[in-house]
Amino acid sequence: MVNAIRNISVALGSAEKAPSPSERANIVVARKSIHIAGRGLKGQVLEEQHLIMLRPGSGISPMQMDEVIGRILAKDLEAGHMLQWNDLI
Repeated sequence: MVNAIRNISVALGSAEKAPSPSERANIVVARKSIHIAGRGLKGQVLEEQHLIMLRPGSGISPMQMDEVIGRILAKDLEAGHMLQWNDLI
């Protein structure tokens, strides 16, 4: 019985959740970034309705939405542009 419990413990592995090597290659493609929903004009204060979440995930993460809302555009941006921190003041 003790051996069976130890075998189960080993089979369960670690409680730490991490992507496998095969999943890592797909992270940027599968995740999303914050993009401008319509044309953005220099000096515009960003509100939630100005933003959309699209792939790929190589821009600003949607998890940082609160840090983006209320920021000002540093330059004119085309609709669908993937936001970068240097686009914001």
